[in-house]
Amino acid sequence: MIISTFDLYGDENSNNHGTNIYHDVFFDGKNINYKKIIEKKINKIELSNILNNSNYKICHNFFGYDGSKLPTLKNHKKNNIDTLLIDSLISFNKTHHNLKKSINNDPLEDAKSTFSVLEKNIKIFHNLDDNIKIILFNLLNENEYYNDFFNFYNDININGNKIKKLSIIELL
Repeated sequence: MIISTFDLYGDENSNNHGTNIYHDVFFDGKNINYKKIIEKKINKIELSNILNNSNYKICHNFFGYDGSKLPTLKNHKKNNIDTLLIDSLISFNKTHHNLKKSINNDPLEDAKSTFSVLEKNIKIFHNLDDNIKIILFNLLNENEYYNDFFNFYNDININGNKIKKLSIIELL
């Protein structure tokens, strides 16, 4: 499984310029391994092509900003995990859900931080009471902003813990 985290930088009005950073994470079914980190100037079309070949696209504020800035991204609403929304849902006791940034913008660090936020929230979600996980899953698994997080959670299948869709009768 290829998981690409990315951050857009540069001239937001241009499809041809800007430093767009991504790093790929490979999942072998048991362990998440950082296989390659790429930092280079690529245009948004090149970045879209890379993301189109990823199993999951992970970004902080994907739905609010980055996703709309990638003109050739196929399946714009599929396999996207927006860590801003996930962090707000899972780490609800926090008052701020922004990435921790240094004074200077560092797109590679932002991409790494985005993945760290995802990892942290997967651990928190995994440790929730099973009933809470089932309720969240059944309420949000068809919501375009959250369903890919639940699909990802089931794909990585931590300790065989897949969450299943239940009927209302089963939930009661």
